[in-house]
Amino acid sequence: MVLLDARLIDTPTALRTFVGSLPPSTSGIIVLTTFADELEREHFVTSGAHRYLLKDIDSARLIGEIETVAAGQDLGAGSNPPAD
Repeated sequence: MVLLDARLIDTPTALRTFVGSLPPSTSGIIVLTTFADELEREHFVTSGAHRYLLKDIDSARLIGEIETVAAGQDLGAGSNPPAD
């Protein structure tokens, strides 16, 4: 499991490069951001992120998202929740 700050990884292209260097055992990538930006969310999801969430997410929901991604459930790009 990898949690990334959207501002620490320059672009979705950088995320693609990062994803390519991860070991196969990595269960998923969640990008956290301060600002909701649907275009950016789309770019990160199509570049390999399994979730794109706002940093002010409720801790219980964040734990649920981490558990869902770690379990390999609901990982399709179309099923990613909007930034929240």
